[in-house]
Amino acid sequence: MRISPLCASLFTALLLPLSPLAKAQTWTFVHDENFPPFAQFENGKSSGMAIDILNEALQRTDTEAEFVAVPFPQIQPSLESGKADAIFPLAINAERQKTLDFSQPLLMTGGALFVRAPEATPADLAALAGKVIVTPKTGPLAGYIAKNAPEANLVVTADYDESLEKLMNGSADAAALNFQVGTILAN
Repeated sequence: MRISPLCASLFTALLLPLSPLAKAQTWTFVHDENFPPFAQFENGKSSGMAIDILNEALQRTDTEAEFVAVPFPQIQPSLESGKADAIFPLAINAERQKTLDFSQPLLMTGGALFVRAPEATPADLAALAGKVIVTPKTGPLAGYIAKNAPEANLVVTADYDESLEKLMNGSADAAALNFQVGTILAN
């Protein structure tokens, strides 16, 4: 199944390891501790839109979830070490598909181009030819931009915060981010 990062399934899916979990009563899900509005850890509790969606889906199967919030770099190692049964939410990208299995998407979002005010948002990637676009390596947009806007100067950053910092300090002309996350962090 091909997924177009800017079209629909940018930020998707319940990620399950290869071992079957059908026998388990409670699944342990690891998530990014600071990824609003989808998942965050506040006041000793995991919350967010993705957490709510997953809880609702699991209620229909009489399965319970335990959520473990960690910094983003610890997400995949938590799954690999057995500390978690699954990752949610996590964007599908070509690199992750080499080592992880993804379910059908439970959550679909979209990407957006962010620019400094009062600049006008570019109509498309072609409008950014010769300009610097930043995007975090943690998302699925880098591959899409490299393929579809080769004349843009793509800079892959460590995370959303670094992308926004480069945009705000003028070292980037645009930031390609998940729409919901970018909107919350930019405000």
